[in-house]
Amino acid sequence: MPVLFVLFLPLFFPSRAAAVQIHGPPEGLYVHQMAHCIFAAAMIFLIYLLSKYPPGKGTAWKYLKISLFFFFMWNINALIVHSLDVRLPDDALFKTADFWKNRLNPPLTLERWVYFVTKHDHFWCVTAMFFLVISLRSLCRDTEQKLTMRKETGKP
Repeated sequence: MPVLFVLFLPLFFPSRAAAVQIHGPPEGLYVHQMAHCIFAAAMIFLIYLLSKYPPGKGTAWKYLKISLFFFFMWNINALIVHSLDVRLPDDALFKTADFWKNRLNPPLTLERWVYFVTKHDHFWCVTAMFFLVISLRSLCRDTEQKLTMRKETGKP
């Protein structure tokens, strides 16, 4: 019992936990960009597998494919914004505490506009997670219905 107390003691006195990890230049960015490439490729591969060899015909699988597509788009968006983040000067975007009040600083070039639009990558990610949750919920309901049917019919 004392051993468990010592093991779980840090849970009651946590230290600072950073929500965002800063990658050291330049290796950290390279690894991070490679991870986005691998994640995007995995999403395309899963979409291909689910299309070529569908495990089911329910709406859950359609929602899962939609979720994978949005995760793919989020990764492509993240690749673009990380690349532009390195290229543009620090003062290209006027940043405030309120994310919605961030503004572009002149000169307003195409590169800066693309950066500003792609900086809002949470639209892709949140949409992907939304469809993933709907898909998982639908899969759970389908499984519950199948189990109920088996119990009612007495089939194993």
